[in-house]
Amino acid sequence: MDNEPMKHLKIVDGAWAGYTGILGRFEFVEGVSVLKLHRCDRDLLASVANFVELEDDGGETPAGVTHRLATEAQLRAPVAAPLARQTETDKKAEAIMAAAAANKAPTEFHTKPELEAVADKSGIKGLRAIGDKWNVKSRSIPILIEMILDAQAKFILKRDQRMQSEPAPATEPAPVETPASAPAAEVEEDFTEAQIETTEVSLEEAAATGNLAAAISDDGQE
Repeated sequence: MDNEPMKHLKIVDGAWAGYTGILGRFEFVEGVSVLKLHRCDRDLLASVANFVELEDDGGETPAGVTHRLATEAQLRAPVAAPLARQTETDKKAEAIMAAAAANKAPTEFHTKPELEAVADKSGIKGLRAIGDKWNVKSRSIPILIEMILDAQAKFILKRDQRMQSEPAPATEPAPVETPASAPAAEVEEDFTEAQIETTEVSLEEAAATGNLAAAISDDGQE
């Protein structure tokens, strides 16, 4: 409310239009306030008569709480666009990123000699910079070194357990080729042709020996 601009008031009531004089504690000349008034004063005067607020650009706006509430009630917040739904592809990508982040160390690993070298060079401050990344704190250099090493060991153990518990990617078995069997019609046809060939050979042999009746008799028995 302190940032509300002060404005001149103008009387628009028929009986008071063009009024010059004191109205309340404010002076008006030809229906317009001499001074710019605060909003609370404008609202007070507008509660007993019809006024308009004079804008700096020359425009006029009805004064008073009633008009302001009616105007503000028409204002609506912009309708936000609906959030995009997560697709299955996005879900899988997020799961992969989460798994990768879970298996990623917060910082590089250090051996005990390396941590001792950091302590010799930068003191407890250098060790704390490393310890903060492993979420360990101590005021003692030897204890902080052991805490960092312990945090690293626990991380490696959990990472290995997660990697072992993750199922291996499923592989599809190679298709087994089965020999195609010949259709029954072809087998029957081959059998019939073989039978005909056997009969023809028997007749030829019988004709050569002169015993044609025996060959015909044998063929009929078959």
